[in-house]
Amino acid sequence: MVDIALVSGPASTPAGPEGFERIQVDLNAGRKGVDPCFLYVRRAAKWGDIDDLAPITDITVIASKDGTAEPPQGYDRIPLNVNDQGSFEVYLCIRRSRSGSPITEIDVIHGPKANVEVPHAFTKVPHDLNKVCACSGCSRV
Repeated sequence: MVDIALVSGPASTPAGPEGFERIQVDLNAGRKGVDPCFLYVRRAAKWGDIDDLAPITDITVIASKDGTAEPPQGYDRIPLNVNDQGSFEVYLCIRRSRSGSPITEIDVIHGPKANVEVPHAFTKVPHDLNKVCACSGCSRV
């Protein structure tokens, strides 16, 4: 994976950016009065295939009640608040690197944050996203 986008909109399936594939779980499922929000990923067959983007090697979540959520050093923040109309802001952040293990898969799973079972070979991303959790799988290089 070389890029991630979040798209929210009034349609039941908001269109994603060209060249991205949608993860088929609405991050806002079960929330009343908010638009659907979907995670989209862009893949490359090999490093450097797409605009010379380095592969994503880590994903994390940041949250803030006062709008000051800054990504950790070395990470880029995905510019859509996943917790739209919530009491605090929640953002996905990604780190890219040409060294390390690239993330090759991502999934979104539902359930209480303490009890979510993560699929085999996946790692749960810290912090929940509106009562759903993201998890990522790496291909060891």
